[in-house]
Amino acid sequence: PPCLFSSAPNDGVYIDPSTVPGVNQDPAFLFGQGKTLVKATGYWFGLLDTYRGNSCDASNKNDFIEDTPQQARGTDGTCPSSADTCPGLSGNDPVNNFMDNSTDVCRTNFTQDQIDRMYYVYQIYRNPGGETCTTGYQLFSIFYVA
Repeated sequence: PPCLFSSAPNDGVYIDPSTVPGVNQDPAFLFGQGKTLVKATGYWFGLLDTYRGNSCDASNKNDFIEDTPQQARGTDGTCPSSADTCPGLSGNDPVNNFMDNSTDVCRTNFTQDQIDRMYYVYQIYRNPGGETCTTGYQLFSIFYVA
């Protein structure tokens, strides 16, 4: 299959400028450390919200990432020490994950499988100087399981 590199001038990451450090000086504003940019870049690299699907049904793969626990809903803009919206399934909600909705101070990491997906998406869809694409359709078939 052909490579899907975008050369469109509007291909990129767009955010509200008030979410970058130093712009919004209101101490009550909980999203001004730049983590919105990190999350938006995660979307650009093929990641989904950790709570995509909003389901505790084990057959719903939420974000299609194996090492992020099932999550019934996104964190409500707070930073809980722990949360478990799917108590019948293993793992607490990934409140520290960049792809959740917790506050900036709370969001600190991606999982290894998320990092791997971002790497592969970059290699296949975002690396215009890279090797010829041959596995793009295979890779993305795991993202959108019918």
